Amino acid sequence: MDAFFEGGHIIFNTPFKDLPEDPYGKSSSSVFLSRNGGASYLLEVTMTLETVGSKKFRLAKVEFCFMNLVGDSEIGRDSFPIDLLRIDSSRPEIIAYAVGREIGIRALRMLN
Repeated sequence: MDAFFEGGHIIFNTPFKDLPEDPYGKSSSSVFLSRNGGASYLLEVTMTLETVGSKKFRLAKVEFCFMNLVGDSEIGRDSFPIDLLRIDSSRPEIIAYAVGREIGIRALRMLN
């Protein structure tokens, strides 16, 4: 996450239950937090896990919503099954890189 901060990006990785609520009830917690942090855009990512065995989980699906906070509009939303990426590794950093890259590509396409 240091690379994002150094690039001027605001990043937070917080479970929904821990996000502060908008005291005015006008927006979601992530939108409220992002606006108050000075963000112009928000890329909100939701990852769905499925149980594999008795104690293991596997990333199954990724959904995201890309928003323009200044213009108060949704740029777009998309989702994809993780199997689409054909990741040949169980290492979390490899999976995170592949998923982040795919989200980034799809979000940037929405800007054109």
